[in-house]
Amino acid sequence: MKAARRFSSPPDSVAGAPVTRVEHDATMTAQNL
Repeated sequence: MKAARRFSSPPDSVAGAPVTRVEHDATMTAQNL
């Protein structure tokens, strides 16, 4: 849900690219597990 919201809002993704990437990777890993 959080990942979807971040992707839905381009400004947030652009503003916090590094943080978003880290959190996105963590979310994807959690979903995969």
